[in-house]
Amino acid sequence: IQAVRAGAAGISGTFGGIGERAGNVAIEQVLNGLRLRFGWEVAGIDYEAIARVSQSLDQLGARAYPPYSQAAQRHEAGIHVHSLIRDRLSYAIFPHGQPEIWFGKHSGVSNIRYLFEHCLQKQLDREKYEKICLDIKNLSIQQNRSFSTAEILQWLQNQSYDSA
Repeated sequence: IQAVRAGAAGISGTFGGIGERAGNVAIEQVLNGLRLRFGWEVAGIDYEAIARVSQSLDQLGARAYPPYSQAAQRHEAGIHVHSLIRDRLSYAIFPHGQPEIWFGKHSGVSNIRYLFEHCLQKQLDREKYEKICLDIKNLSIQQNRSFSTAEILQWLQNQSYDSA
């Protein structure tokens, strides 16, 4: 990006880092970086197609570059979720989908607050959020995995947290 900003007439690289072995840049990262950070669009580039091609490569088993992979849109860590609640672009500057909030041993109260306030349109006091968070962390450790929002919503139906 800095080379282009400094006047480089051309760049070469890869798409999605596929075939990369010698430090070549992922062209889609440069294109989107220039567009989103500096407002520079390259004529003739279909920016929407970049995400579609990356998703297709991912489905075919090719390694999708992290900004476009499904896994890159999943956030479990409480500090990430807290930041995403404040600014959706804090961890995902490429506008190609909604971040997914996951729940597990790294989750924080922000994950639970997000679940209740954004998904269920309810507010609970912090102590209840903390209790639910602790229970989810323990469940995650016991089952050695993280959970999607849908899985946690289903799990909550079988729990009693007073007015939760």
